[in-house]
Amino acid sequence: MSGRGNRLTPQLQPFWKDDFNTDKLDLNNWQFEVGRGPNNDGWGNNELEYYTDGPNVAVANGVMSINVKVEDMNGGQYTSSRLHSKNSWTYGLFECRAKMPNGKNLWPAIWMLPENNIYGTWAASGEIDIAEARGERLNQLLGSIHFGGQWPNHLVATSNEVNFTVDFSADFHVFGMEWSETTVKWTVDGNQFSIQDINRNLSNGAPYTKNGQPFDQPFHLILNVAVGGQFFSNPQYGPMVTQDEAKQWPQPNMQVDWCSVSQFTPTDTTLATTTTHAPDTVTTHPPDPVTTHPPDPVTTHPPDPEPAANTTDPVTPTKKPGPTKKPGPSKKPGPSKKPGPSKKPGPSKKPGPSKKPGPSKKPGPSKKPGPSKKPGPSKKPTPKLVC
Repeated sequence: MSGRGNRLTPQLQPFWKDDFNTDKLDLNNWQFEVGRGPNNDGWGNNELEYYTDGPNVAVANGVMSINVKVEDMNGGQYTSSRLHSKNSWTYGLFECRAKMPNGKNLWPAIWMLPENNIYGTWAASGEIDIAEARGERLNQLLGSIHFGGQWPNHLVATSNEVNFTVDFSADFHVFGMEWSETTVKWTVDGNQFSIQDINRNLSNGAPYTKNGQPFDQPFHLILNVAVGGQFFSNPQYGPMVTQDEAKQWPQPNMQVDWCSVSQFTPTDTTLATTTTHAPDTVTTHPPDPVTTHPPDPVTTHPPDPEPAANTTDPVTPTKKPGPTKKPGPSKKPGPSKKPGPSKKPGPSKKPGPSKKPGPSKKPGPSKKPGPSKKPGPSKKPTPKLVC
């Protein structure tokens, strides 16, 4: 497959990569998160899938595919997979070259959750949604971070849905996130489309003691594809997908060419660190992060204004036509691993952002989350936006 699609900044050097150039998933790099979340409630997002430990993943010709199947299993109406990396990192450039799915209520997420809940359960210890998408909005992405306090006192800073000029299900693109001590930046094919300032007090009840927390700890990657849930609000996205409708999905999979981590060099003050993922952390991952994101503002709901701290500088993307506006476990529901679309936690979107926990693309807020990614009620209130 083709090589890296972005331009590395001078202080970053390649550190870790999985090219998926084997005939099966490399379990030295990844592990499966199995089930429907710690509380068996669809990862806190009312998602409809059950995550399996292998049948929904295929590796061939240098590409890893997460395939969604229409089948009943252990309370789910569909099966899919959610993977998280066995390594975790603090700071760096995180990228995956991937092709997104196409189909109603499909929720792919590339996201990150914390290795340990140092500051408390989701989302006090954070979640980062690198890329979360909806299978019926093929030219849109969003990137988010979740933080501030334990649910329901969490906050989310998000790009909201950004319109691009490409169909992300038609070809591979490089979805990236550069994370330093002071900022989190989101890119597509090396072009920045959003940035968040984290060099400030991010607490909303969490025991942070300095600026940038909780984003000063090791996070691991999550890749997953969820189905349905709170990320798809009715009436904006219509009734939840049925199994008969799902049998007509044009492309029910997320295909990943490679994932890589580039870290800051030792001369930089933001020197990245790497840790090995503790085994079997699925049950502690927070929910998929992107689930509580408001409905997509581009078509029907006027978007809420983006937080003042967030600025978008899309190069290839085009901004949404009007002012617009998961947290929530995304990308992630109950604490598990991203939360998490947490999309989009617990070894599992976007425990989305994922993906995002996710949310993990994207235990899930996303999947995204990942966010890696909670106790308490499965439905989460709309989070406060921060400036």
